[in-house]
Amino acid sequence: MQHSTKRILTTHAGSLPRPADLLDMLAAKEQGQPVDEDKRAARLPGAVKEIVQKQIDLGIDIVDDGEYSKPSFVTYVKERLGGSRWTAKRRGAGRGSVRARRSPSPSSMRRSTSARGRTE
Repeated sequence: MQHSTKRILTTHAGSLPRPADLLDMLAAKEQGQPVDEDKRAARLPGAVKEIVQKQIDLGIDIVDDGEYSKPSFVTYVKERLGGSRWTAKRRGAGRGSVRARRSPSPSSMRRSTSARGRTE
């Protein structure tokens, strides 16, 4: 683990904007469309290498893979966590109601990051 007594090390939390081609593959998979898994598996290491290098270039001390292999935290957990029920919150439900909301799809993430000029 990295540490410093001279300054606060920088990092980030969460996923980073994905390249357009990787977003397209994630969106297709989420929508149940056929995805060339060999092509996706071949592209993923290169995309991770690119985002790690970008973090290094920007001076991020503790880099990560940008969560490129996961469509979103919620779907990643949902696919692997048994014994839970994911439901939408009813309109008008009061405080204390339990709910799980679906994260934005990769295609909507692409639109929102593109609108902010962050898609590459």
